[in-house]
Formats: sequence, structure tokens, C-alpha cells
Amino acid sequence: MKRLILSVLAIALCLGCFAGCKSGEGSVTTPNTEVTATPTPTATPIPTPDVPVTPEVVVTTPNVQQEQQPADVNVEIHGEEEVVTMTAVSGTFASAGGPSFTLLVDRERYQVNDVSGYCYITLRTGMSGDVYAEIGFRSGQTADSIGTGILSEYGVMSTVTDLGREQLGNNSVIHLRGETVQNIFDVYLLDTNGGCVTLVTSTTAETEAHRARLTASLESLEIH
Repeated sequence: MKRLILSVLAIALCLGCFAGCKSGEGSVTTPNTEVTATPTPTATPIPTPDVPVTPEVVVTTPNVQQEQQPADVNVEIHGEEEVVTMTAVSGTFASAGGPSFTLLVDRERYQVNDVSGYCYITLRTGMSGDVYAEIGFRSGQTADSIGTGILSEYGVMSTVTDLGREQLGNNSVIHLRGETVQNIFDVYLLDTNGGCVTLVTSTTAETEAHRARLTASLESLEIH
């Protein structure tokens, strides 16, 4: 289940084949007759089944020497505006034929990692797997082909709502929402050349402030 994002899965694809060969003995009819060796049969490689490859995402956070000027972002939390200082993070799905991207992240509260083909924004303190944002890319798919079925990847939903097309920052996306017993998942599907970028926030009823801050990060997303 995707909410167990703190378990980093290393997928190694091993391809191999076995080659066998055997030789036959020649027959001798007279002491002076040459021995004829049986031809060695050609080894038939064992077919290897196709294995789906998880797209690689490379995420870059500026170091101290490369640090960009922070940006102050106004975020509405519990009906009041809060100024959140964010800095830029970049990533790319180039290995899967996808786009590169940049977005702003409150790096005092959150850390950024790439895990199993996804970019995750998670809490710096605490080990809660209930609060995070996720950025992924699905090659050859569209928002329509993915649809509400994507929510089943995050657990058993008690409610599923298709909120239709809306603006997320400068991007036009399809907004889906699903709720489990504990979590609230907001999914935004963004069609791009070659596939669909998936943007997800996971929060709870008690962590509405994190939902607002993580959504503000996704609103800053720029596709290159």
C-alpha cells in the first residue's frame, strides 16, 4: 500500500538464460573407420517474461552554495492567512519519457525524497505516514484513462468524489477526492506530453494545516 512510503523498495531486474549442450559419441564399424561426432545441438534460451519497470524520478534540492532566494507564500489556514517561506525543488521523469518539474517546498517542515519512482514530500519531524504529498508520472496514460480508479491504490475508500476540472496554480487538472476511515486523499491529474502527472496529498481531519501547506506546494508546480 502506497501509504507505507517510508519503506524504500529497491527493484532489481535480473535477466538471464541457461545454455545447455550435449555431445553424442560416434560409432565405429571397423578399426580403420573414422569416428563421426554427433553435431552439438544449439542451446535454446529460456524466454524471460516482460517485467514492468518503475519510472525513475531524480529529485534535486539545492545545497547551501546553490540555495535560491526563498519565496514567501500566503497560505490560508483555518480561515486566516499565514506566510510560509518556501524554496525551490526540482525533479525529472526523463527516464520514463516524462517531463521535468520544479515546485516550492517549506523545507523547515518537510523533506523531499524520491522513492520507487515517486517524489515524496514528508514531515521532517515525526514518523507519520498519514501526512505527505506525492508526485508521479504515468507514461502513455491520461487523466481520463486513470480516473477515480487511482484512489484504490491508497486504500479502501469509504467515499470517492470526482470534483471535475479546476485550476491548481497555473495548471488545469482533474481533481478527485477519496476518504478512508482515517485519511483524506486529494488527487490531481495533469495531462502532459507522453503521459499524465499525478499529484496527491494525504492528510487527516486533524492535519488540515498540512493539507493547506502541501497543496500550496503543488500549486507552485511548473512543468518543463
